[in-house]
Amino acid sequence: MPVAVAVAGCAVAPYMISLYALTERLTPPERAAVAMTVLCAGGPLGTAAGQAAAGVLVQTHGLDGPLLVALAVAAAALLLALSAVTADRGRGVWIVDAARPGAARTPLR
Repeated sequence: MPVAVAVAGCAVAPYMISLYALTERLTPPERAAVAMTVLCAGGPLGTAAGQAAAGVLVQTHGLDGPLLVALAVAAAALLLALSAVTADRGRGVWIVDAARPGAARTPLR
């Protein structure tokens, strides 16, 4: 189990770096403080809500309940990411490059 947690933890740094970089890039400069505040608050609040919901699901459905919810949410996140990439490829530009007028465009390969 500790090895699995360590391996899963290796995904946290790239995720956090990407999340903060995208937030900075997509947010107008005058709203950056608010966006970062919401971003910083969202992680702990989401974790707390997820743990509370998992506890309720374990009590009512056993261990299978929260595991199935985690699987469904991961699948939905994958579909969302794939649809964003597909939309970007169709337009020939990344969503983040089109977010700000005058932003440098990153060509898709």
